[in-house]
Amino acid sequence: QAAVDAGALPVIVRAMDAHPVDAGVQELWVQELWDYGCKALGNICYGSDAAALARKQAAREVALRCTSLTVRSCALEVLGRST
Repeated sequence: QAAVDAGALPVIVRAMDAHPVDAGVQELWVQELWDYGCKALGNICYGSDAAALARKQAAREVALRCTSLTVRSCALEVLGRST
């Protein structure tokens, strides 16, 4: 919860959105950014209590505002499609 309160969700998602994975450019640091970004979202939103569900919803809302379809699909896969 502390990470969410500190503003981590939009920072993680914006970083992923700013550096999309491109099939033609498979730079290792981009792949690592995505791997760690998806893992971070999953870790921050882990749980099934009311607070975890609120974190999942907040992360989903941030991700769905992204321009990258890949960010949106990652978020929906990691966080689930609905609360």
